[in-house]
Amino acid sequence: ILALCVRHGLLDQATVDHHGHAQHSDDDEAIERMLIRSVLNPQAFGLASNLRGLFGVAFHLRERLSLDNWRKLNQMVQQIELASEHQTMLDALVLLEESAASLVTLSGFALDGMTRDQGWRFLSIGRWIERVQFLCSNILDGMQLPPGCRLDWLLELADSIVTYRSRYMAAPEWMPLLDLLLLDDTNPRSVVFQLEGLIKYLHILESSHGACGAEILLPLANSLRKLQPEQDLRPDSTLLHSLLHDINTASNQIAQKIELRFFSNTEQHGTAAAKHEE
Repeated sequence: ILALCVRHGLLDQATVDHHGHAQHSDDDEAIERMLIRSVLNPQAFGLASNLRGLFGVAFHLRERLSLDNWRKLNQMVQQIELASEHQTMLDALVLLEESAASLVTLSGFALDGMTRDQGWRFLSIGRWIERVQFLCSNILDGMQLPPGCRLDWLLELADSIVTYRSRYMAAPEWMPLLDLLLLDDTNPRSVVFQLEGLIKYLHILESSHGACGAEILLPLANSLRKLQPEQDLRPDSTLLHSLLHDINTASNQIAQKIELRFFSNTEQHGTAAAKHEE
């Protein structure tokens, strides 16, 4: 968990060694302070600053939000203000729990009430790209762990622990875990599920705007489906490591490509997009 926090920029690399442990015993308090700060301090990178950024965007789009949606966003900001006054671990944990529930509510507003137009496609594309990157990077981190480590945390992060336990009675093992998180197209949190949805919507964009990145992902998705469970679904598989890295890189390229084509108003980006169209 500490190693994941370092990678996401929530902890200083100097406090955690390459195994994910605190460098020194007296670093534990420093780590706790940094984690609390990343949750509660709006000036630090983390939850509070991201929620304030979300509120700022929502404020400019208020006329497009329902009253319930706007009320929930206001409640989230109020929770930040109250929690940031104390800066304790308990306050951080409470804010994390409340924010998780609120974000599920906001997601529900979008899923149930948003018109399925071009805006919906971009929202879905963004969600799939984020999940692909999140899954690939966390699986790659997990594959670096020493043999015999518990794997429940990885299933929890992927929101797939209940599905795994409904299928397997034994403790999580690498092969069934990777099969569930990578290749199971019935699992809405799997990598292949995200890739299929992403490629589908990129093809829809392609019909009116030209190539948008589906051609980059298709070979990778096909390679993923061709993995052999006994041989490739292992933490020491060089092929799997390389493929996950390539998928992560490709998804980032597609995000930049879409941003350049559809969400940039600068003259430089506009010129580049026009040349690309030509």
